[in-house]
Amino acid sequence: MAVRAWRSVCRVAQWKLRSIPESDRAKTADYRIWSANRPFVAEVKQLNPNRDEAKLEARARAGERIVFGHEPGDRLRPLISAANRQIRPVARAGEPGLLVVYDTRLVTPVEPYDVLTAMYFLQTVDLQVHPDPSTPLAKVGERFGPKRGVAASYNRAVSAVVIIPQQPRPERRVYIFHNRFADVPFRPNELAGKHIRRFVVSQPHTGEFDDWTEV
Repeated sequence: MAVRAWRSVCRVAQWKLRSIPESDRAKTADYRIWSANRPFVAEVKQLNPNRDEAKLEARARAGERIVFGHEPGDRLRPLISAANRQIRPVARAGEPGLLVVYDTRLVTPVEPYDVLTAMYFLQTVDLQVHPDPSTPLAKVGERFGPKRGVAASYNRAVSAVVIIPQQPRPERRVYIFHNRFADVPFRPNELAGKHIRRFVVSQPHTGEFDDWTEV
């Protein structure tokens, strides 16, 4: 399903794609794509419900009202690291790399905040404690936590993460989240399309918390 969804996106965007031959030495990215601007490499992955999520979905389908919680980005972060290892060996000089994720989950689908925390880690709030216990806590700052999926020193071959939600026409709703630390970033005018929404953050180098801004 993931490959079919990605091919639909490429067809509507008028991007040509070609499969990358598999290597006996290591797993490689799936496709080399040619857009109107330049070629890039894409690794396509499908995010299916795990055992706990499948149980929640079964209960929801049965009409049960459910309550659930999870760490934002926990399912996505390992995919970024795996895709980085697959993109780096085959990306040619000047070629960006995409991780494309087709999300089949219904109860806990990937949201923009999941991608934000998967890439730059959880939002951390710094509080100041006053010696006088009657004085309320004071918020002194917000920052990203330490366990990032991307950083200045690793996982830089993934230039952006693409999320395709499960839907009858996958090419009608595509989200692209750019990696601020990418070795080869996409330019602002790249990957534009009628049904494609693109997002960036501006502050991860400083560690200061920042939300997505649509470009």
